[in-house]
Amino acid sequence: LMILSFVAGFKYIERLASVSYFSKALNAETIDAATLGISTANALYQNDLYLRSYSQAYLLKLNALISKGSELTDEEKASLQNNLDQAVGGAQSAINFNKENYQNFTMSGSVFNVLASFGVEGSYDKAIEAYKQAALLNPLNPGIQLALGRTSFANNKTKEAKDYANAALALKADYIDALIFLSQIAKSEGSNSSALSYA
Repeated sequence: LMILSFVAGFKYIERLASVSYFSKALNAETIDAATLGISTANALYQNDLYLRSYSQAYLLKLNALISKGSELTDEEKASLQNNLDQAVGGAQSAINFNKENYQNFTMSGSVFNVLASFGVEGSYDKAIEAYKQAALLNPLNPGIQLALGRTSFANNKTKEAKDYANAALALKADYIDALIFLSQIAKSEGSNSSALSYA
């Protein structure tokens, strides 16, 4: 009993400590500090929220590097792939931890969308697959349908993009983001009257 009580107490202390590190990560002033905090929190008490945040932190690091463009040092160029791997790994670990949480699949969809923007083959399909799984788990969420629409549009599948946007509006008739997205599609097709109507 004493041993069990000690182990349970130790686990509780670890869990409590993880919350502190996670809180520090959320309030961190730099991406590196946030990543370190999340990594420590995850090492102390693993859960899908920490894993999603871990993935998101590496996406932020990746975007920060990309925004530098040609000014990247050789060391920063070498870290691009590592940041990508960590972002993908974090999202997949969140899914493995809890396959019933739609947010884990939407995080995975976001990661693969970023990969697709780099021209990684098959990433759009993986993003769609992840968002579809999220939609199965949370069928009344219009944001997931809109994410499917945006991914399809980025992949030059305009008809599917419209269908998903309209599916989002069917779930929430006053969904402004979906209306704006349909306006953007109409404008890209040269239909200014439709674009104005949606706007």
